[in-house]
Amino acid sequence: MKKIIFVLCGVLVLLSCNNQYKEFKNQKAVVVSTVDFENEAVNLVDQKIALEGTVTHVCKNGGKRFFLGEENIKVLASDKVGSFESSLEGSDVIVEGVLREERVDEAFLIEWEAELEEAVKAQEKEFAHKGEFGYEEAEVTEAESEDPNAATRKQIQTYRNQLAESGKEYLSFFTVEALKLKEKK
Repeated sequence: MKKIIFVLCGVLVLLSCNNQYKEFKNQKAVVVSTVDFENEAVNLVDQKIALEGTVTHVCKNGGKRFFLGEENIKVLASDKVGSFESSLEGSDVIVEGVLREERVDEAFLIEWEAELEEAVKAQEKEFAHKGEFGYEEAEVTEAESEDPNAATRKQIQTYRNQLAESGKEYLSFFTVEALKLKEKK
């Protein structure tokens, strides 16, 4: 009985993964040049697109994303392609995928700051615990005393400045979830 339940769960997981992109299977991809990507992206969100360009960087941690062209268009691996080999760096490719938009607004930034503060409190609590009776007195190095979240705080402020300069209610960041990848030879 346990084996049957285990097999059924596995089948359900596979079916749900395959259905995630089913609506795009018969949809023709809109061809977009990397140069026009930023201007055209806003009108193509959640649609199938095709891009051609040179892979400028493949992320080394698991190969789950790469950047395309001088415009550094972020391409994410989907369950359809798995991951990207680092050997793709410098290669000319054609990628078909679904264009996604992530919006960063003031509410997003406030939530991000709150999560950061929670993490800081948890770190402080852990450090205080180490100083309790029975633990060796922990020496704080200069690097540890600096704000380990300074880069994140700076990024939040950068987004806030960009938001103010844009005059819009949100910033848009576009990515392509790869469904197919073909290396040009």
